[in-house]
Amino acid sequence: MHPVSGGEVAGDVMTRTALARTTKTTLTKYDPQKGLKKIALLEGVEKHFARAKDATKLADRDVTPILGKYGVDRLLLLSVDRFGAFRDYFVFVPTAAPLAMFQVRGELIDLTNNQILWRASTAQKQSLVAIEGNWDQPPDYPNLTQGIRRAEHDAVVYLQNAFFSDAH
Repeated sequence: MHPVSGGEVAGDVMTRTALARTTKTTLTKYDPQKGLKKIALLEGVEKHFARAKDATKLADRDVTPILGKYGVDRLLLLSVDRFGAFRDYFVFVPTAAPLAMFQVRGELIDLTNNQILWRASTAQKQSLVAIEGNWDQPPDYPNLTQGIRRAEHDAVVYLQNAFFSDAH
């Protein structure tokens, strides 16, 4: 499978910030059950920190400075790895219609030692959703956009279920 450019469709899909806000709302709902004391919404955190030397049990990036800056002891990182359309090809010939895709990852990091306490991500096949109707509808591709939104919703539900099914 190869990625197909989403063009203008990508601009209409929920952004990383909106994904974080949706998840923050969900975390706030679960606050009493999980004992979460403080929820801070931080955007673009992972790009500001250096890569950790040992990424096996530790986070890929050293995010421990957040501990002192925001007064939180754990960081939940949510990342949108890829989204758009995917399509099978044989050489240069498409073999099937594209599928909507929204691939995400989440990590809970202990900021006292940069250790990963929880990690979940959607696999490529798990991130794909069939597009209902004709996908090729320029200029705004409404069926493709709707498929990406369904894939996005499925990805958010997956992360929420994975996070709240595990004890941290």
